[in-house]
Amino acid sequence: MTEYITASDVKRYAYCPKIIYFTHVLHLEERVTEAMEYGRELHKDEFILPIIARIKPVKVLKGVELVSDRLGVTGKPDFILITRFNEYIPVEVKWAEEVIKGRAREDHKYQLSTYALLIEERYSTTVKRGYIYYVKSKSIVEVHLSNDLKGEVKRALKEIYEIIEGEREPEVKVSKSRCENCGWKKYCRG
Repeated sequence: MTEYITASDVKRYAYCPKIIYFTHVLHLEERVTEAMEYGRELHKDEFILPIIARIKPVKVLKGVELVSDRLGVTGKPDFILITRFNEYIPVEVKWAEEVIKGRAREDHKYQLSTYALLIEERYSTTVKRGYIYYVKSKSIVEVHLSNDLKGEVKRALKEIYEIIEGEREPEVKVSKSRCENCGWKKYCRG
């Protein structure tokens, strides 16, 4: 492996694999949008108060750096809640809207599942669920972090490294609506 990828890279890959090529092979920078700027300021404790009220954790960890040498991935979940039953629950705060009322976006599920894998390795536990708080809609979405989803993320990690090490632009077809506000649109050939 040449470098470790991040949980955010896994999220970007799930959104569109070409983003990995642009960032890690061509070393291009994404156009920073106003929403992205605002999103950087979102990780305030008050956003997860409704989740804390629901889960009633005994401990809240914020901004823990996690690394897996085995998987070659790093990540820093916004929060990790630890329950009285020693259950570890990753929590992300997102500015974006959820896909359908009450459902998390697929790329956000991949990011949360990556955090689950990192937490499992670091704390020798099994992570079964996570939460995403969508700020715009003020909604909390619980994500079941199944072994199938974690397996998909492991396959994605392998494919990400193949793109980087092979320096190849992946052939992908995504919805044109997804491309409209993409910060990578000017680099993309299709």
